[in-house]
Amino acid sequence: MIKRLALPFVATTVLAACGSTPSASSVTAPASLATLDSFAGAWTAVSTSTPSPTLTINGIVVGLCSGGTYMITPTAASQATVSYSGTCSGMAITGTGTGVLSESMLTWSTVGQASSCAFSLTGTATPIGTELQVTYAGTVCGGNVAGTQMLSRK
Repeated sequence: MIKRLALPFVATTVLAACGSTPSASSVTAPASLATLDSFAGAWTAVSTSTPSPTLTINGIVVGLCSGGTYMITPTAASQATVSYSGTCSGMAITGTGTGVLSESMLTWSTVGQASSCAFSLTGTATPIGTELQVTYAGTVCGGNVAGTQMLSRK
């Protein structure tokens, strides 16, 4: 007889627990994530960026990259256009790419022309305090370019 009473009690308790709705105070809010608002706007390279981005060809440093400026314009909830310009080895590099926001990082890519040769770059942008850390790698005129720049809002 005790077994017959215990089974309906257990089943009712389990069903009640599974069907219950947690109170508002017991629901944990998700951790805050960056929005495109954290990235949007005009940015310029901080002169103390370390290490200085370099242009290398076959492992030999042939010049430094400097004067980076970036404009990030949201185009959707998690997508943006990234426009940039800078100078590598005295050669002007300008272009526009696309970026996708994932958690607190904007991942971007671009292809284009620098003077008379092609370039291809990929990178990430991550907010650090009031600045933006941009890490990139790719090729410019057949040479490898890679670096990290700290940007501040213009």
